[in-house]
Amino acid sequence: MSSFDRLDLTLSGAAATVTGLLAGVDLQTLYVTNTDAAFSVTLSAQSGSSAAANRFTFSAVIPPLTSLLVVYHAGSVNRWSLS
Repeated sequence: MSSFDRLDLTLSGAAATVTGLLAGVDLQTLYVTNTDAAFSVTLSAQSGSSAAANRFTFSAVIPPLTSLLVVYHAGSVNRWSLS
């Protein structure tokens, strides 16, 4: 059985954009959950607002009360990608 880390994002009355997550270890898998009932969270690809190793290789919108599974690839990629 696999285990996953979990990150719950709680918004403060408005939609939000996340440009990266602290770099993980190779193949670290993370459930990113939008716990807000009304607003979406956008994950922004390759944003210069985050350090290179913390960036996403993709853009995605996480609707309210929904999760997205991401995985970190260390080494030559050093980015978070969709699982």
